[in-house]
Amino acid sequence: MGTIISFPAERCRPTQEVAHGHNCLFIPFPKQNQEPAAPRKQAASKAKKAFVGGKPKTKRTSLIAKVKIAQKQLGLSDDAYREILHTNFGVDSCTKLEERELVRLVSYFRTKGWNERPARKTKEDKHGKPLTMKDQKNPARPTLERIEALLAELGKARGQYMPWSYAAAILEKQTGLPRLEQATVRELQNVMVALENTLAVSRTKKSKA
Repeated sequence: MGTIISFPAERCRPTQEVAHGHNCLFIPFPKQNQEPAAPRKQAASKAKKAFVGGKPKTKRTSLIAKVKIAQKQLGLSDDAYREILHTNFGVDSCTKLEERELVRLVSYFRTKGWNERPARKTKEDKHGKPLTMKDQKNPARPTLERIEALLAELGKARGQYMPWSYAAAILEKQTGLPRLEQATVRELQNVMVALENTLAVSRTKKSKA
């Protein structure tokens, strides 16, 4: 829709010739009853990303979540967990810790063998080999390498392949933990001692046979 305005020919440069020696200019106007454009939702989407579960997503909340996951994956009871907090920080809940103290607590759990991002099983892991062995900084790696060597020696003594699941079964019997990645260095050392004793018995039987 538009409005047609007529001007004398001598007063303006013609834009379109019309009858009776006049020219016209066509000036467009907005359509009536046209709804205004919807506001952009960019600002709302950004605000939504800043919240998770109705709470602001901050570094502190992320660290607290990691602490809870580590407690569960390490198999720590509530009493053992609170004892760690009381001994190291003098509190009974991680929510009472400052951000720098939460960073220290997460680092402590890593030294106990907690893997923040446990890798998924692949074809290389078909016998249950702990993928944490690939981590050069993992404090449990020397013990795991010794367990791997003991499994190979035990397999030779028995004349059959001994998978990592054999060591994992020993761990589960001793601690209730189903996977070697979840064990502390001390718990892995207990598995190593059990394998050494089993290997000694197997070698004795083989020599008598």
